[in-house]
Amino acid sequence: MLFLKLMHVFSKKHFATKLENYFLKLQKEKRLT
Repeated sequence: MLFLKLMHVFSKKHFATKLENYFLKLQKEKRLT
C-alpha cells in the first residue's frame, strides 16, 4: 500500500508532463495519418 502510494505521488510529479507530451505526440501522429 505504501509503495503504491509513493509510486502514485512520484508518477504525478515526475511522469505527468512526460506522459502528456507522449500522448500529445501520439495524437498528432494519428491526426497526420
